[in-house]
Amino acid sequence: MLTSAVDLKKLRAFSLVAKHGNLRDAATRLLLSTSAISIQINQLEKQLGVKLFDRVGRKLVLLPAGQVFLDHVPQVFNAVDVAVASIAKTKAPKNRISIAVGPDLTRIFSAAIGKFMRNHPDVEIALQLKHSQESLARILDGEIDMVVGYFGKLPKELVKRTFMKSGFTMSFAASHPLAKIKSPSLRDVAAYPVIALRQQTNMGQRILRAFSEAGVEPANYLEVGNCQSSQELAVQCIGVAVAHTTCLVGYQPSEMRSIDATKFLGKVDVAVVHHKSRAISSLHQELLDEMAMDLNRSSQDDALAHGSSIAAAN
Repeated sequence: MLTSAVDLKKLRAFSLVAKHGNLRDAATRLLLSTSAISIQINQLEKQLGVKLFDRVGRKLVLLPAGQVFLDHVPQVFNAVDVAVASIAKTKAPKNRISIAVGPDLTRIFSAAIGKFMRNHPDVEIALQLKHSQESLARILDGEIDMVVGYFGKLPKELVKRTFMKSGFTMSFAASHPLAKIKSPSLRDVAAYPVIALRQQTNMGQRILRAFSEAGVEPANYLEVGNCQSSQELAVQCIGVAVAHTTCLVGYQPSEMRSIDATKFLGKVDVAVVHHKSRAISSLHQELLDEMAMDLNRSSQDDALAHGSSIAAAN
């Protein structure tokens, strides 16, 4: 049967390519390679027996058959959303919270989550430790209530509530050649491997864009699973670690040297995200309030410790 082969992954890839006019933006949004998106589009065209796009210069433009097909795709997604929501209402326990937290933020928020669980032993908490971008698809599909992490722009179906903004930090070993430069530039940094989250993430895209705008490319890009791992590799003089500054609260080895990279990479929101159609209950809000207090407390403690270390050094 034709419809059994036209799955949601292919439809999502098709709609994103149609929206942005290229494979790259669709691949970034879905955390896939451009070749994977190309394969999905080719398979979809083969299954439908029609050509959906025409290449005009660097853009992919919808053909008449593609436009007709696109007009019906939103109805499919809406039907799936309604079906998932109806099941969730019948199966989800009344006192249940599902939340995803970025791995690097777990250290900051674990005390707040633990305190909430002790205060509410009757509430079931489903906790996932996943990167922000990986969790967005689960929010859109209705699998989890909310996700706490680092976010830039979001799909229009989602709502973001910002806790605070985080800058970025570049770190390297005290014995690294960059330690001899008072204010290293991106051109200086580009001579060495950069160690950071995957290139498809918000951070990865910011890093690549910043180097590109500076007219240089890093000698290498080493991908890691979290910000702390980047520090552990950098301390061995493997390269320059790039991390969210918030991730380094209470975690700054003495053998490391750091510079504020916010001037290169800007700031990103530390926020909670949920679907517009999924209301935040009083229990959700209580948990978020606990987490916000822990985040502010950790940031203040780190600022005091940083100030004390500067005073001691002077």
